[in-house]
Amino acid sequence: MSSDDAATNGVGTCLKDEGEIRNKAVKRAWFCPGAGFALAGYGTYAIATFVASLGILPAAGWVAFQPSAASLGTAIAVLAISTVLWIAEQISVKKAALHTPSPAVLDRQFVASTCTMWLAVLLAVGLVMSAFGSLRIAGSGMKPTLEKAERLIYYKHIDWQSVKPGAIIVYENANDSGWGKPGWLVVSRILAGPGDNISIQNGKYIVNDAAGPAVASASERGVVLDVPSSPESLAVPNDCYFIVQDSPSGGFDSRVLSWVRADNIVGSRLWRFSDRGICQAVK
Repeated sequence: MSSDDAATNGVGTCLKDEGEIRNKAVKRAWFCPGAGFALAGYGTYAIATFVASLGILPAAGWVAFQPSAASLGTAIAVLAISTVLWIAEQISVKKAALHTPSPAVLDRQFVASTCTMWLAVLLAVGLVMSAFGSLRIAGSGMKPTLEKAERLIYYKHIDWQSVKPGAIIVYENANDSGWGKPGWLVVSRILAGPGDNISIQNGKYIVNDAAGPAVASASERGVVLDVPSSPESLAVPNDCYFIVQDSPSGGFDSRVLSWVRADNIVGSRLWRFSDRGICQAVK
């Protein structure tokens, strides 16, 4: 073999090794953001990408425990930054010059770093799923506040200070309800709470001597809760709520749906997720 042949074979071997390293870096980046940069020898970018991806966990925790515009905005920003860095990693490891792999925690300890990353992702998803639920409005009972087929997100941790007359809640349909099946999720507005006195006068509800909304039609549904005409009144029991829906002609109230018991309430904070406003609070 001549010296020229040896040189040619040497270059070919180097190119082949470089290609294998780049392919390996791309594959590692898919499993653990930052690991591709590490194998290519870009330590600073590797750490930045890895830390940004891990940042999804505390951001998700903030959203899960304190949902607000600030926490949601932060979570979206963290997700956007980590995504941009990951895309940059995918492109860079295919073209940029290769250096000595670093840092070791993302190179030699790739498996441990990958496990850490996926554990963080699973915890983040678990936190969000345990804190929020979703439903789609099936009827027109809450028009015009909510339209049929709108998607709602509700917070499962109930703020009991907000569970009061005027608030919209999500609750499980009562066993003695004259509509639907027990356990179905229903969206309604609280009209009266524990200890309030409620009656009917001239087609409207009277709560503690104050005029309220129009009485909803029972239609063909059976009335399971009898509300007397004024001056007689019905006292709302402890741990119970009398609810109405915003459309008297298309919705029901507690005369048909029965009392809403406190332990059946599943959400007191709601956001619409539709073309009328993504993540807009429902009030």
